[in-house]
Amino acid sequence: MIRNIQNGKELSQEMQEDFSKFKTLLQKRLPEKVEVLLEKIVYDSFEKETYQDGKSSKWNDRKKPVKPGRKILVGQQGGTLRRSFETQRDGFEIKIKTDIPYAQVHNEGGKSGRGSGFQMPKRQYMPIEGEENPMLSKKIEEYLSKQPIKES
Repeated sequence: MIRNIQNGKELSQEMQEDFSKFKTLLQKRLPEKVEVLLEKIVYDSFEKETYQDGKSSKWNDRKKPVKPGRKILVGQQGGTLRRSFETQRDGFEIKIKTDIPYAQVHNEGGKSGRGSGFQMPKRQYMPIEGEENPMLSKKIEEYLSKQPIKES
C-alpha cells in the first residue's frame, strides 16, 4: 500500500489523484503545449511576415522586390530556413533551434557578410532568449485557465 502523508496528515485518494493530475499538467502537458505554440509562432511569422508576439509590425520589404506570391525570407531554395527549425524539450526547458548559419542575423538584424557596412534589417520570426512574448504568455494563461484543476 502506498501512503502519501503531508504535514502529518494522510492525503485522501481524491487529493492524491488531483496532485497526480497537476503534476502531469506541469511536467508533461504544459511543456508539450508550449512546444506546439513556439512552432506555431515561427511558422506564422514566416506566413504573415511579422513576428507573432501580438505587438510587432510587418517586416521591412527587401530592396529587390520578391516575385509575386513569394515570401520575404523564402530564398531561391524555397524555404530552407523556414523548414530548418526543430524544438527540444528537457524538463521545463524548451528550445527552438536551427543550424542555418544566417538564421540569427535575419532574426535579430545586424551586420551581415554582404560587403562592408551592409546592415541586415531585423525580421524576427522566433523568440530571442530573455525577451518576453506577450502573445505566448497570453496563450499559456488561456490554456492553464481551461485545465480542470479543483480549488479547495
